[in-house]
Amino acid sequence: MQAIQRSQYNHLQKNLQKLKDESEVFKLPVDHLKIIVQQEVNLYKLYRNYQEALLNIALLIKQYNNEHQSIRRLQHIHKKYQKRSCITGAVKEMT
Repeated sequence: MQAIQRSQYNHLQKNLQKLKDESEVFKLPVDHLKIIVQQEVNLYKLYRNYQEALLNIALLIKQYNNEHQSIRRLQHIHKKYQKRSCITGAVKEMT
């Protein structure tokens, strides 16, 4: 998976701004300007969705790590109880 760098996003945004400025200077058709503005909106939405997705992934990873730690703790406690029950069982058999 390739990350979208903030610098790449800024570069695309600057390119669109440059196109918009040039289209106004050269009196290009309004439809052309509308397309550029729509591209700006699309780019912003995509990057915002990308950032939200990264936050969701980070949250999932944190939840996974918490579960992993809980399971490891549970395994440790389980082994501890197994040792205790083996020792107490052996003591009962001796008596």
